[in-house]
Amino acid sequence: MRIGKRDLASALLLAVDGKDDSAAQAIIAGFVRRFGPRIGVDGMNRIVEGIPRAFFRMSGIEEVTVETARPIGREETRAAVAACGADPESSEISVRIRPSLIGGFRVIRSDRILDASVRSRIERARKVLAGGSRS
Repeated sequence: MRIGKRDLASALLLAVDGKDDSAAQAIIAGFVRRFGPRIGVDGMNRIVEGIPRAFFRMSGIEEVTVETARPIGREETRAAVAACGADPESSEISVRIRPSLIGGFRVIRSDRILDASVRSRIERARKVLAGGSRS
């Protein structure tokens, strides 16, 4: 059975949960000795990068990314998250500015993407018009 880096990040997080610093350091050192030679520095970096996601999953916190063409305020961000069906109170929200969206927003969560951007509307209209001219 192959264990993925996501599973290793979760296992490491569970192993150090509730431990004091010296015990956690010993667990991490053992983890690196055991898995480091097999997966290398890049693999270890991916595991370390996956620890926040593992923490969020284990804590019931959903990661949500809001992409907008221009900076928006806190309330607009929370409204966009809610429009995608996520709870702003139990979400880790990150915001990215993507001028290519032209206007509107796109919300990305684990199981769903809500694209309410001007760019997506233009693309849909272009496809409809292109399809209509061929008939």
